[in-house]
Amino acid sequence: MYCGLSERSWNTIPVPESAGPFMAAANRLKPIAPGTSDVMLDSGAFGDNERLSFVGAMERQRAFEEYSGFVSAAWVAYDVLIDEKWDSAGNRHKKRWSETEADQAIVETIRANEFLALADIGQRQRVHPVQGVTAKQQRYCADAVIPIVNETGGILGLGGWCIIGWAPPTSNLRKSLEWTFWDSMWHIIPTAARAGIQHIHIFGVMVADILGGLLWLCDQHGIATVSTDSSGPQKRPAANGIWGYADWMCRCYFPPGPPRGFARIEHVGQVRQWLADFRRTQYYKCPPRPAAYQLRLF
Repeated sequence: MYCGLSERSWNTIPVPESAGPFMAAANRLKPIAPGTSDVMLDSGAFGDNERLSFVGAMERQRAFEEYSGFVSAAWVAYDVLIDEKWDSAGNRHKKRWSETEADQAIVETIRANEFLALADIGQRQRVHPVQGVTAKQQRYCADAVIPIVNETGGILGLGGWCIIGWAPPTSNLRKSLEWTFWDSMWHIIPTAARAGIQHIHIFGVMVADILGGLLWLCDQHGIATVSTDSSGPQKRPAANGIWGYADWMCRCYFPPGPPRGFARIEHVGQVRQWLADFRRTQYYKCPPRPAAYQLRLF
């Protein structure tokens, strides 16, 4: 797990080394203090109403590192997210794009990956995301991006799925998103494995069924590493009064100040342990195949 980091301290407690060794940064305004952790630095695309150039986005990544005083272990390509929109007042909110709207996002995402593959980024790893609203679009984008990952020796990123966690678990939207996800993964994971890719990263997903099925599928195809990122593990105890995930989730309350900071530190550690032992959980199992899942859905 790459723990999402967006500040230097948690409720007055400096972010400790134990919160690592892997962290993700959103590349926004506040400086961070990752210590010796390996940081996956996002491109900042999720926060842009007006797109930058590929060069401009990379300059922003470099400037954020200099501002915070660290060097990332990996940079993410400047893709186009298809699960967020801006309203007329300039507010960003979760909303899935239409298939037609996503066509251009896929083209731009492929171009972003091509740019990152050729850019001089020193010793940093390259993270190449895939986007798409439908399984067909996901497969098309992946088929274009996977050869790029193969050439760079980078990480294949699964983008556009954090919206699954926002949809109510029993809603038709949630069922539809999950069906589209598995329809995509049954093609993408075997294709990535055949290309020799050894690291799959899914952006912003902490849904147990999704992580368990994805890990199982990657294991079956010999992909060594599966990772995710989320700021939830360090925010949930303080911001939402929630402790844990899935079958160990409960409500809690911690007084303001240091108690909340220490709770956030402890929660991150417990989430890391939960994910490290994920193969022992009930969620680690063969995911639904598209045809069977579609019958169950409709």
